[in-house]
Amino acid sequence: MNERAGTGGWSPAIRSILILLVVVVGVLLIWQGGRRRDEPVPRTVTLYCFSAMADVMNQGILPAFQDFWRDRTGEDVEFITTFAGSGTITERIIQRFPAEVAVLSSEVDALHLTQTGVVVGPTWRQLPEGGVMCRSPIIFLVHGGNPKRIASYRDLSGEGVRIVHADPATSGVGNWAILGAYGAFSREGESEDGVLRLMRKMWGNGVATTSSARAARSRFAKGEGDVILTYEEEGIGPNGEGEGAFETVWPERTILSEHVVVRISRNVKADQRAVVDGLVDFFWSETAQDLLVEYGFRSVQDDRNARSPAFGEVADLFTMTDLGGAEVAQEKIIEGLWRKRVLPESSDPE
Repeated sequence: MNERAGTGGWSPAIRSILILLVVVVGVLLIWQGGRRRDEPVPRTVTLYCFSAMADVMNQGILPAFQDFWRDRTGEDVEFITTFAGSGTITERIIQRFPAEVAVLSSEVDALHLTQTGVVVGPTWRQLPEGGVMCRSPIIFLVHGGNPKRIASYRDLSGEGVRIVHADPATSGVGNWAILGAYGAFSREGESEDGVLRLMRKMWGNGVATTSSARAARSRFAKGEGDVILTYEEEGIGPNGEGEGAFETVWPERTILSEHVVVRISRNVKADQRAVVDGLVDFFWSETAQDLLVEYGFRSVQDDRNARSPAFGEVADLFTMTDLGGAEVAQEKIIEGLWRKRVLPESSDPE
């Protein structure tokens, strides 16, 4: 078949290919023309974070690090970022998505990376504060006036309470809600059977499940449900401003979520180590810790938290360590109790 046909002697297919090549070459020439020959190519770091970190990272910490690194080395840094539920980004990393650094909602997700061979050993524990970058109590967001008078985890198991849940399979805050309820009921003196009964009632009150903390707040903002369990930051941080119909409730007993930094060493090339290590170290700098407080997260440096009057008081604020540590939280509470005994007997949210 003769390819030289039609206008200009070329077939439509050949002409389309030639036009595409011209466009690509033109774009490359424009890009090269806009960059001096001696201008270094910016370094690029791939960062995955759980959804609630989006604002403080994009608006605060990452721009501050870019300034810091440029002043220190003369190099520009660009970021490829992904923000989603902590379980979701953990699974993506396991599937070999190219994250170099991850900020995960909890150590439970970090352990999942070791159990699947992505990270060799709990290396995050060698970082400052055992890898914990910041903290946030799990609180309740209710509608204005708190019409259901929700004040405790026990109230969440009451008749007629509609809960919007973040899915523990994809969301870190979903797992923290499980641990918060288990810890609160246990510390009130409930037996194992009593804890199981209350948790079944609580999850039976679910009216919707979402993929992340941010998605739960979005559904709640549209009027769905009576309450969501989420990070304190979601109620008091800049992203919560203007939500006049929301009220933040600090229960008398709740868990302090702790957010963990993990370096995905298998994805870090030799010439990237310095900038990746620099970013990880920067997370515990005074600048980054101050920004975390400004955006509603609690610093691991306690003296900085006194600067924010927005942080609420919790009489009995316990941690995952108080429940036996990340391994016990994962195996006994989340998998053994919630997934195998609570979830099958709770009505499925729509």
